[in-house]
Amino acid sequence: MRKNCIRMGRVGRWTLINAVLLAPVALRAQIQTSPNSGTVEPVMPAYNTFRYEEDWAFMKDHQNSGDRLDHLKYLRVSDNSYLSLGGETRSRYEAYTKTNFGEGPQDGGGYFLQRYLLHADLHVGSSFRTFVQLQSGIVNGRNGGPRPTDKDTLDLHQAFFDLRRGSEQRNLTLRLGRQEIAFGTGRVFGVSEGVNIRRSFDTIRLIWRRGDWTSNLAVGKLVRAKPDIFDDPPDNEQAYWGAGTAHSKSPQDLSESFYYLGFARKNGNFDRGTGAETRHTFGSRLWRTGRLFDINYEVIGQFGTWSGLPIRAWAVSTDTGFTQNLLKAKSRFGLRADVASGDSRRNSLGSFNPLFPSTSYTGSIALFGPTNIVDVEPSIRLMLSRAVTLKFDTAWYWRESLDDGLYSVDLRVIRRSGPTSARFIGTISSARLDWQIDRHFSYTAMYSHFEAGEFMTKTPPGESTDYVTTWILFRF
Repeated sequence: MRKNCIRMGRVGRWTLINAVLLAPVALRAQIQTSPNSGTVEPVMPAYNTFRYEEDWAFMKDHQNSGDRLDHLKYLRVSDNSYLSLGGETRSRYEAYTKTNFGEGPQDGGGYFLQRYLLHADLHVGSSFRTFVQLQSGIVNGRNGGPRPTDKDTLDLHQAFFDLRRGSEQRNLTLRLGRQEIAFGTGRVFGVSEGVNIRRSFDTIRLIWRRGDWTSNLAVGKLVRAKPDIFDDPPDNEQAYWGAGTAHSKSPQDLSESFYYLGFARKNGNFDRGTGAETRHTFGSRLWRTGRLFDINYEVIGQFGTWSGLPIRAWAVSTDTGFTQNLLKAKSRFGLRADVASGDSRRNSLGSFNPLFPSTSYTGSIALFGPTNIVDVEPSIRLMLSRAVTLKFDTAWYWRESLDDGLYSVDLRVIRRSGPTSARFIGTISSARLDWQIDRHFSYTAMYSHFEAGEFMTKTPPGESTDYVTTWILFRF
């Protein structure tokens, strides 16, 4: 009887997987419009990760859009104002073996994550705009219950207004309210796209644009994601402030940015202990996204005080790529190398604090974050067509300091330094497939294997881990 229940449970699980992942494909068929012979459809822009950066004003003169959903992008309110509606759904399945390196409840059958975002963007003339976005995150079937980034039944994810003065090439914008923010590649300030609940901030922000230059001045607090309905408050345990400027040129030219971020929290938890933390981060980034050769380099220094001790921390990140044709497929060969300082337990704190990083440091597997880490990662990305890419990579990880432990992406201590002098953490090998089905739909599948190194095996549990995830994303 029990075997039958297990068998039926597995059948039901895979039936649910198919229903969750294939339902959007059925929806895709419903939103397609029949081709109109003799009519040239306008070229529509791609949807942005930050939906508030999309500009649909051109739709005023292009009402005969590519499909029915495009009519939601420009809803006329008056002669000089319009409303734009949009949203997205992400249906995702993921499973680990040996979760948390073998510690705690295990879930070999995996679980389902769903994320829903819906926004309204009102523009009044060229000087006023308000943007509102709701977010819902749901998790089903996870042993041990939802993680903090899994569940948020329904909440006000973004709600801000813009006051703008100036022309298209030279303007100043005041942005006030709850909003998503990212700087550069998200090394110290990024959106948490990899997890089920995206990150936002309650912030006052000034944005100055002049030609190729964009400058920001901001102060605010992180929004704490809570699991119930309309219950996400600002996190009064911490605050940030900062300024930065970026000079973004053509893809063939070098672009650069410089930034400062201040950060304060009441309880900064590190391998050495817990104490009040005030940290000042100075960074500079240089990048180029050319057709053949691309680079993305960043250097960061951190100063301040923690529990009465001075902070002396730093990080260097490099990513170099070369693109050419391999076996009739456009291919990018990449080499990423990163170092983030750890604590040496002297008369200062040396642990690097990534503040609010993106979750892509160890891919979707997200086993640990960029603190006390040295890594080298060669990769190859095959562009099999304009819509399909396949990427393979292997990354080796070491501790930068033997006197510091291992940290999660959100700076929790997940493995203390202990008595071992082992430095090697392990290796992560991954394969990822991305398919841009059309403007609205994309599909991703990924497999990763973490092979535990000496540091993990000598500070048990230190089991190796397998991870698989697949999702369909629908945007309009």
